[in-house]
Amino acid sequence: MWRIIEAYDQINAWIRASEGQFIELDNGQSYRFMRKKGYSGHELEAFEAESGIELPPEYKRFLIGVGAVELFVGPLSAGIEVLGPEELQAFSSRMFGSRGEDPYPDLLPAVSIPKFGGVGGFKREAERAERYAVFYPEGRPKSQLKTSGFRAFDEWVADLVENRGRPV
Repeated sequence: MWRIIEAYDQINAWIRASEGQFIELDNGQSYRFMRKKGYSGHELEAFEAESGIELPPEYKRFLIGVGAVELFVGPLSAGIEVLGPEELQAFSSRMFGSRGEDPYPDLLPAVSIPKFGGVGGFKREAERAERYAVFYPEGRPKSQLKTSGFRAFDEWVADLVENRGRPV
């Protein structure tokens, strides 16, 4: 539990220091960080009531504690974007719809990872430790729901922060 709290604190510190401008991290790399939108518990409950979709608790905690954000955007590379819940359906259609099998809402694609060429998503109705995975464009999304290496989102976030944006 402490690991994810420390990760949230570090992300928030980078966002405050960066304010959308490049900052140099302790590994010598320059990145920019930006909060696009903050969320309250009431806003997320309203989304769930309107959409009929229950958001994963760890995703809700991230949105309340950090927000919808852009992380680890480099001078010459895209970064990682954690999307707000109101963006998920359109993002899923954009990413998977051209293949004829949009997995939304069975898969909630909450993280855009153009830095690594992937999409991070939550498999609904799965155990917390096996709910989040990163998907890559070459696979069929519905078949990846059965085969991808799922893990806890909190673990992925903490690893991402500890590795300073390198693939995890």
